[in-house]
Amino acid sequence: MQNSTLNITQLDQLSSENVLFGGKGAIGTVSAGQIGNIDLQVVDDCFLNGGILKVKGSAFGDSARCQVVHPVSGTVLNEFVTDYYMDDVERIQFNLELPYFSKIVAGLVLRIAYKSTGAQDVSVAINWKLHKTKY
Repeated sequence: MQNSTLNITQLDQLSSENVLFGGKGAIGTVSAGQIGNIDLQVVDDCFLNGGILKVKGSAFGDSARCQVVHPVSGTVLNEFVTDYYMDDVERIQFNLELPYFSKIVAGLVLRIAYKSTGAQDVSVAINWKLHKTKY
């Protein structure tokens, strides 16, 4: 749903009466030694409360930022994870679940800005924990 009027101020206000789980993932490859963006454009108003980041081919010292970005200007509207450093083991790098929800308006972009410091390309996948509004 777009143009949602739902305003959640407390966790106990979320229920199956006003939201539906709508988790969504994005995947991409970041070239060795470069910074790359893994973007997901949000198509419905929703609430975000975390994500699961998976990487393959990371080097110790690689890092990620989680951002909300304007789709046209590219302006970073919010950065809610800054310089989260990776391990060099292929695994889930973080499973972030916030104790609160942030409203994300349809059309905005959720982004992982991944910085590779190693000598090989890195596969990056993010599964965002989204909850679509019903009204």
